[in-house]
Amino acid sequence: MPATAHHGSQTLAYFDTLSPARRDALQLDRLRPQLARVYRASAFYRAKMDQAGLRPEDVKSLADFARIPTSNKAEFLRDQQAAPPFGTRLAVPRESVVMVNMTGGTSGQGQEVYGRTHHDIALQGHLHYLPWFLAGLRPGDVAFNFVPQGGLTTGGWGPPEGLRVA
Repeated sequence: MPATAHHGSQTLAYFDTLSPARRDALQLDRLRPQLARVYRASAFYRAKMDQAGLRPEDVKSLADFARIPTSNKAEFLRDQQAAPPFGTRLAVPRESVVMVNMTGGTSGQGQEVYGRTHHDIALQGHLHYLPWFLAGLRPGDVAFNFVPQGGLTTGGWGPPEGLRVA
């Protein structure tokens, strides 16, 4: 996609110029410190990596990363039941949590609880704004949010945060 298709976003235009090999290397460079942080800070994800026989320093390629086991809702619910309210997967100091969200419970399995930091809120806002930016929304434009809020569910707060940061 040409840079002009990004409506002036230099960041997105830059990513369009990367070769697949350079893109993969960039992803790995950014992934490895995140894995190290999560391994150090989250007993839940440390156990997942240990179970797979992987430590963050063992991840030398995206193929290595693909060997880390995935998680599912049932695991999250068991974890938070054993260590309420967030389980052992919270990877920030608890005093950094400024917002608590729950999933809607529509699956009938239970509600996951998530602690959000100021950084999480800002990042979620940016990620929700990005598609609107790509569609041409700019500061000063009027946008209507018809997404049901669902209280403080995990999905309910992202869209208005994206419009707020627009």
